[in-house]
Formats: sequence, structure tokens, C-alpha cells
Amino acid sequence: MRHQTTKLHIKLLTPKLTFITMRKIFTVIAFFAIVAFAQAQSGMLDPTFGDGGIVISSITAEYNFGNAIATQADGKIVTSGHTGLPGSYDVAVVRYNDDGSNDNTFGTDGMVVVAATAHSDYALGMAIQPDGKIVLGGYIYGGPSTDVLLIRLNTDGTPDESFGTNGIVITDFGGSIEVAEAIAIQDDGKILLGGDHEDSFMVIRYNTDGTLDNTYGDGGLATANVGAGSCYIKSIAIQDDGKVVAGGMGFNELSNFGFATARFNTDGSLDTGFADDGTKLFNIGQGHDFILGVDFQSDGKIILGGHTWVANQPILQYDFAAIRLNQNGTIDNTFGNQGSATVNITFGSNYVTGMVVQSDDKVVLSGYVVDVEDYDLGIARLTAGGELDSEFGTNGVTRTDIDKKTDNTNAIAIQPDGKIVTAGYTETNDFPQLLVVRYTNEIGGGDPAVEITTGEITNISVEATFTPVDGCATYYALLSTQAEMEMWSTWLGVSIDSLVQMWGIEKTEAYTHLWNEQMPNTEYTLYARPLDTNGMAWPLSTITCTTLTGGGNGLAEMDVQVTDIADSSVRLIATPNDQTAMFFDGLITASYFNEIGEDSAVSVMQNNGYPQYVTDDWVWTGLEPATEYYAIAIGKNALDEWGPATIVAFSTLTVGINDPEESQATMNIFPMPNNGAFTFIAPDNEAGTIRIFNIKGQVVLEQAVSGQQNAIDARNLSRGLYHLQFTSKSKAITVSEKLLIAK
Repeated sequence: MRHQTTKLHIKLLTPKLTFITMRKIFTVIAFFAIVAFAQAQSGMLDPTFGDGGIVISSITAEYNFGNAIATQADGKIVTSGHTGLPGSYDVAVVRYNDDGSNDNTFGTDGMVVVAATAHSDYALGMAIQPDGKIVLGGYIYGGPSTDVLLIRLNTDGTPDESFGTNGIVITDFGGSIEVAEAIAIQDDGKILLGGDHEDSFMVIRYNTDGTLDNTYGDGGLATANVGAGSCYIKSIAIQDDGKVVAGGMGFNELSNFGFATARFNTDGSLDTGFADDGTKLFNIGQGHDFILGVDFQSDGKIILGGHTWVANQPILQYDFAAIRLNQNGTIDNTFGNQGSATVNITFGSNYVTGMVVQSDDKVVLSGYVVDVEDYDLGIARLTAGGELDSEFGTNGVTRTDIDKKTDNTNAIAIQPDGKIVTAGYTETNDFPQLLVVRYTNEIGGGDPAVEITTGEITNISVEATFTPVDGCATYYALLSTQAEMEMWSTWLGVSIDSLVQMWGIEKTEAYTHLWNEQMPNTEYTLYARPLDTNGMAWPLSTITCTTLTGGGNGLAEMDVQVTDIADSSVRLIATPNDQTAMFFDGLITASYFNEIGEDSAVSVMQNNGYPQYVTDDWVWTGLEPATEYYAIAIGKNALDEWGPATIVAFSTLTVGINDPEESQATMNIFPMPNNGAFTFIAPDNEAGTIRIFNIKGQVVLEQAVSGQQNAIDARNLSRGLYHLQFTSKSKAITVSEKLLIAK
């Protein structure tokens, strides 16, 4: 489309997807996945575990708290925490058989107590190595300072003598507050602890023998400040590339806690390509927000789990919350409601203490809920896209009360068979006791999805391969910027998922596509919308990529060719040299050119707002007959330096002189719409040439046709609205018609 003023002609490039107005807008149909032959509804207490799904353990006769939980490949369950009395707590570890009974091959009657110091010792994080050894992270407190505690046990519960001193490592970096709350083990066996050091994010890396890894951070210690004040890590997770994503909370400028996250490179430095130079602090509400869990979905996107403040009156209110980030740290607005999902189990406080992402990308949040004086366990499961999963519990949530006592969950894990186990405590008699609860849980064998891999990426093109997996029968592939998709989603009132299905290329098998005419140095998202064999749509598969910077550092020069001059139209071909990163071109009447001067005319072209990157072959219409024009093209290089303007003068013809007239004759295109293969019959059985223009006005197909029926094959074109122009061989007839390709 072109826009004409009386004196100046510039391009008005309608966004690439404007043919939506010519298309049927599909409504996303909500659906529920059917799990065949499920033994029990997910989210129910598992009657095969302990006493109706519940196990309560007393390690000592005093306080017993469960802070972490992990599962072994053989189905056994390991919990850790602390036991004893305030001021002299010891680390406690218990291992259970699959039925909830104590594993007597571990420690004494399935229990191990570790007194690392004469003061209070806490284990807040736990991980199991591939060899079955158990690694615990936490801290010691003897007043007034705390130091980091790391413990490794053999598979039978005895201290690992090859690790630290009698299986114990205590680390003091000289600060008064050093606390480890999260743990992760790298593929090479090195151990990562996350927590806080002097009110800052802290990640420590240890070698496999318990010594500090001096190749990481500063002597094994990496720190980061997130926000305007104190910040604390509550969870860490390792990406496939070895980078560490940490989540917790940090103070914002209003002295409220916000969701705080950071990503560290494999050497402990901040990854400046993540979020805001490596860190991100944000809120989804008007008060405190806290992250308690970090995990990844199968496409590498980051899930943050926590809770968000709602109100203080009439009682304190918090909601469960989950947020999804893209791999670059930006909020993924395709998840939940503009990137976040909140869950209210009860009217009161709903606190998340743990989170895990299932193998089918569903998100499980666990914690406890408080209303008036009742403390109960709470779990919610979200679909991969951030909606409450109706197949779990009651409308996606489960609430568990243990004998009307104060109950609390501090950790969650998924067993190899998919069942959910949580660890915390319940108050029975005089002291809290270690509490382990198991819930039924069905995990799909993998929702229909599409694997997306990029091929060659240039400054103006993106190649990608789409491979359907896990029962994906059909899918739709699309490339766009996230901003463009959000704009259209808002304008049309439909989801981004729906846009992909409306505009994407429909395929059933692995497919490679090359998108041309893209913008240089721009981040694009590759989308795929999978459908199963029943035609049900599943969550989007996405990856991001960035086109290269175009042009070179030399002089940007333009070649301009003016051809096919008629009384009201002209064909302008503007071709950049290899040093040109982008250019602008257009027409201006000679009278206006002379009125404002050459410099101003060139400046108008430079600021017309419609940059081009490849040869622009365009037929300008609506010109005045017998009028002198200037065609102007000017480009700039990769250094943003303008080259010289190329200016070509020409005059349109007088009406009736060798000028193709807009004929009243009609041409026939059938079927319409079509899949790109159609029959064309020229008006008056005239031979000539057809040109198909895309919505940017670029010629995408040119073909000579006879005066008879012509089979046209344009199936290489994407679905959408095009403009077909026929010019007779004698140039006595020129007609145009819309062409709608709907694959």
C-alpha cells in the first residue's frame, strides 16, 4: 500500500499481518487433556503411603523440622532438616521406603543426626548425587554470626570421609551473615550453594572433595546486588549450558520486597545478557513479592514460583504466584495473565515454599495456607501455559489438614513415578514433628509439542526447522517479533496462540522454512502451535533468535532504476550496495523538491519511517500525468553513517500516450481463496504478464500468461492477502484483483 500526498509520495507499509481483516478469526476452544486409565485423580492423598498418605516422624523428643526433600531412582524418599532445641539444633536426615516406612539400611532405623558444631546447625537444601551420596547445604549459628554449612553422607548415611573433614565443610568468608538455602549439583559433580552473604545474593561453588573452587567468582564466591537494598537467594537451578539462575527477594525503592532473580555465568560472573545486566527485580502487585522456587520448562524458559501480597485487611492476604521468563530474562506474556499466574486456595495467606516443573511442563506450587488460626498444607498445579489444571485436586488445588493442627510444607519433589512428596512439620503434642505427605499425580507422556531449531541467520533472513514430537499431528509455524504479536493480540482481542494458528504455516511433518525480508539486528520469536490427533491445540513451542547487523563500515550507495513510465504510474527499483545496512526511498514532485531544496528533500526521505533492507521493486500508482518527479534513495552503513543520495528525474506521460489504461474488462481467478495453486484467465483472452505483489508492495511472482486458461503455481507463498496485476502484452489493458491464499 502507498500513501499519496499532493506533493510527496512515501511508503505506508501496513504491518505484514494486516490481512487478518480478510480472514476468519478463530476462537480458542478451551479443553481438558484426557488421561486414560488413571488410577486416581491427581492431587489426592496417596493411600499406599504411610497412614493414608501421611508420615509423621520424631527423630528426637524435641523439635523436628523438615526443610528439604529428594527422591532416589529406586523410589526411596530422603528428607532433611533440623532437630533438637533452639540454640543447639542438629542436622537431621531420614530415608523412607516407597511405602513410607523407615529405611533401616540407612543410619539408625532410617535416621541420621549430624552435630556439625556445638551450636545450632541447619540443613535447608539437599541434593542426591548420581552415585547416591546425599549432599546437604545450610548454615551454622552460634551468635552473633552465621557461616555456611556443607555436609555429604554416603548412601548408608555414614559421613563421607573423602569430603571435607569427616564429611563436613564449614565456610566463613568473613561476613557476619552467610547463609546457604539452596543447592544444586553440576554435571561434573561440583556443588553449588545459593543463599545470602551480607544481605546480597551469594552463590558458592565447591569441588567434588569439598574444597572451594577458586576458578569460580572470587575464591569460590560469587555475589550480586539485586534491587535497592538487601536481597536473598531462596532457590537456584542450573541451565543446560551450565549457567545458574537464582531466585529470591530484594527490596525495591518503595522498601517492598520484589521478585529478585539473577543469572551467573559458569565462572561466577553475572550474565549481562540476562534481564538488566544480569539481574531483575520486579513486582506483580502493589506489595511484597517473594520467589521461593526456580525451575525450567522443556524449552528452556524459566519458571519462578512464590507468593504475592494482596491485602492486609480484614486479614493478611497473599496468593500463590508463578511467573515465566523468556531465556533472556524478559517476562513471557504468553504465560498465564501477561506472564504471571496467581492462585488463591483460601481467603487469607497462601504462602509458597517450594515449586517443581513436571516433565510435561506443568507447574506444581506447594506451601501452606492460613485463614484465621488454621494452618494447612496447600498445593496447586498449573498447566504448562499457566492456567489452573482442573485434573488436579479440586479445580487445580489441594488443601490438607492434619488433625486440625498447625501444618507446614517447606519442600516438594516429584518421584520417578510422578507422585508428589512434600516435607515440613506438623504440631503434635508439645513439639513440631517432621511431616512427609505423598499425593497421587499423573504426568502425561509428553504433551504434543514442536522442537524448533534455527539454521542460517543473516541480517535479513531466518531459517528454522520444525519437528513435531509427542503426538503432534498438525502444527502452525510463524516468525514474528514479540512486540508485533502483543500489538495484534491486544488489537484483535485474541490470544497469541490463536494468532499463530491463524497466520502460521500449517504442516504435519518436519519442515524447514526460510523467512526473508526481515529487519537486521532484531530479536524474533519462532512460534509453533501443536495440535493433537483430536484437533486439540496445545501450548506454544517457542524460541528466540536475533538477526545479524547488516551492511559494512564503508560507503552506503544506492542504485536507482526508473522504468515502465506511464501517465499515472512508474516502476522504481532501488538497489543497495553491500555496505548499506538500511535505506529509504520514494518519490517527490519536482515542484516541491525545488520549493524546499535538495537537502530538505533528502531529509524528508531519510525520515519517512519505512526502512528497507533489500532491493525495493515497487510500482508507484496514483501519479499526476505529465508531471516531473524525482526518485530519491539514500542509505546508511552499519556505523549509522549516511551515504550520498541517489536522485533520478523523470516525467510521467500525457494521458493516452503509450499508457496502459485501467480496463473495465475482468480477469478470472479460481478457486478463490486457494492454496497458491489456481487457474487464471486473462481479460478478453489477451496474452500478457501477471505480477503478484505482497502487502509490502514487493513483486513475489512474475509470469507470462497466454490468452487461454493458465495454471499458476504460487504454493511457495505464505498464506495471506496478495495483489495480482495483469498487463496485456500490448499494454492496452491493466487490471488488478485481490488474491487470497488460505492454506
